[in-house]
Amino acid sequence: MLWLVACLFDVSNPHFDGAGGSGDSAAVVAEEACSAGLIHLNGEVFASIQDAADVALDDAVIELCPGEFRENLDFRGPVTLRRMPGADGEVLLVGTQRASVIRAREGGTFEELVITEGQGYKTDNGRFGGGLYTAGDTEVTDVVFRDNTADYAAGFYAPEGDTATLTNVTFTSNVADTLGGGAVFAFGSSVTLVDCLFDGNRATFGGGFGTYGDTTTQMQGTTFEGNNASSAGGAMSLHTATVVVSDGAFSGSFPQDVALTYDTDSTDMDVPGTDFTCVAREVGELGCE
Repeated sequence: MLWLVACLFDVSNPHFDGAGGSGDSAAVVAEEACSAGLIHLNGEVFASIQDAADVALDDAVIELCPGEFRENLDFRGPVTLRRMPGADGEVLLVGTQRASVIRAREGGTFEELVITEGQGYKTDNGRFGGGLYTAGDTEVTDVVFRDNTADYAAGFYAPEGDTATLTNVTFTSNVADTLGGGAVFAFGSSVTLVDCLFDGNRATFGGGFGTYGDTTTQMQGTTFEGNNASSAGGAMSLHTATVVVSDGAFSGSFPQDVALTYDTDSTDMDVPGTDFTCVAREVGELGCE
């Protein structure tokens, strides 16, 4: 089941402006901690995020001070990676190799980060998840994905059977030109997107968002603006999916180019309180009824 609930995909996301917002005492604690080093785990300071990840136990919390970190990260267990509470400024994670910026093998929690310049985790079927490739239960909050590339899911990829919740997330200028899901691609997974914006993403199918396999998506207050697909489905490309919108707010490219939906027996879209229902289409046909 894939839940998209009110997600904003744009660096201008009003819910994530880089401010600490945790009070004066938290700011003082953060300033003292950051004066000792930029990467913290269990009271220790590390030279790189990967060094901290390599010794972190499951559910450990790695906190980052504002700055730029040029690493491709591989988390073997579920951890929390977040900006230092009370810190003021951007935590920028920049991919430096032909890989995902973050590979989370067992999911995890990611908060108040900017993830950029990833190129996707290589599989036999292409590169997936330019920004974040996850396998396991995952929570992403107040994160910006921008300028990532991949064959599928230039921003965020959730494979079969996974559950992910994305809240106040911005996807902008991510590109999956080879295949689909310029910002997000869900393969039979359950994803919740809360207060999100898909802005200016591009793909062959599903410029903003794409699915394959048995997925269910719920959206609330979700905005698609200026996304583009060279084949079809500028906003969304759905395959074997059910999409339900509750209290939804759509603008920009959605719904008029919602969907290339191309499993005519098992894809449908319903927006309660409106006459808008999108049913499956053959490849190359756009539009909803």
